[in-house]
Amino acid sequence: MIKKRQGDRSDSWVVAAAVGGCVLVLAGCVRQTDIPIVTERTEEVLESQEETETGIPAGETETDRQVLIREQADVPEKYRLSFENKDITITADVEVEVPETEKISLKAVEYTTYTEEELERVKEIFGQELGIKEWIPMDSQEGGVRMSFYSPDFAYNLSMGAGGNQEFPIIWLLDTHISDGGNGNEKEDPGDLTECPMSEAERDEVQAVLEEKARQLLQKMGLEDLTLESARWRQLSVSDKFSWTLSGQYGVRLRYSRKFGELPLVSMGQRHSLWEADPQYVEFLYREDGRLLTVKNIGREQLGNTGEYAEFLLPFSSVSQIFEQCMKNMEADVDTGTESYGGKKAHIYLTVTDVKLAYHLECEEQRGDMPLTYEKKGKLVPVWAFYGTVETGEERSSLDEGRKTLLLAIHGENGMIYGK
Repeated sequence: MIKKRQGDRSDSWVVAAAVGGCVLVLAGCVRQTDIPIVTERTEEVLESQEETETGIPAGETETDRQVLIREQADVPEKYRLSFENKDITITADVEVEVPETEKISLKAVEYTTYTEEELERVKEIFGQELGIKEWIPMDSQEGGVRMSFYSPDFAYNLSMGAGGNQEFPIIWLLDTHISDGGNGNEKEDPGDLTECPMSEAERDEVQAVLEEKARQLLQKMGLEDLTLESARWRQLSVSDKFSWTLSGQYGVRLRYSRKFGELPLVSMGQRHSLWEADPQYVEFLYREDGRLLTVKNIGREQLGNTGEYAEFLLPFSSVSQIFEQCMKNMEADVDTGTESYGGKKAHIYLTVTDVKLAYHLECEEQRGDMPLTYEKKGKLVPVWAFYGTVETGEERSSLDEGRKTLLLAIHGENGMIYGK
């Protein structure tokens, strides 16, 4: 884990006044030219001069021309960075992903719950998928808000929550005997494929089959609008007498999320309250032979158009300055007295892997002292999302199993920072 240095705020930060001031000054500047005010020109020369100065064909106004987001925010094709001090090394050489559009819609969000009929349908779908004719009920909360079931052989557990009463809608199917977790042994990396007997080409072939199985199951669940966000091969462990051991088998964890128009949704990866809810996502874990091990369907929302658009996007140069300043102030959350690090703070290596304009789900602020409920509203706003990998120490040990993670998300209109 990485964190801000002591003394900084741990919640959302706002652009520094100096940076914000520069943005406002730059945005208000008017381009000057050195063309003489009084001169004799033919009509032909005037038209040629006009097109050269503005880049707009003669007779066409600025309003007529389609100005894409990349030009509006002066976004470069690539983001490059090479920085190093005694605490941190940051490198970046990646393309900046921007939609080929001239405006960003601010979409409305309304959170919804499941009905009893919908949850019954989920039981039927999973039962058909796994060959389970009848689920054994284990417990339920009053009103059927959350229910838990087992398969007759107790190989599977199905937990479902309708949502409401400060609860998120949740559907979670779990194989009780097989896992892709870390098994409590720091030396065992579930993402280590060095001992996998399959070649990369063979894994790709198997993965394609499993992705098709997941797509068909999403369709049955009425979630065909979700798209594949990531796929990770994992070592699988089996449960034996209250402990987990590696089984020598492998599986694929597939994560699906929504993409609206040209923009994906950013998942912050953590919640501190209902007002910081991530958008709905679904994860599948399949064993290499096609056995379904896990399904997580977390959250639920409906989206519509507000009729509003982002009025202004910060120049990308200002956004990158905010990102760099925040990253340079990070430090590893490592015990400085540990022998493995020689009693010193571990050096951090940040490698930026992706930079993209995306949506962030922003909930309305809580008003009054009434308890939070799941029935609330919000909207999608544009953010710049910086992804990367985080490693520490001389051996560059990964803090997140070597996979890329969201380093920071910055509001595209006002520079507010999301995440830790």
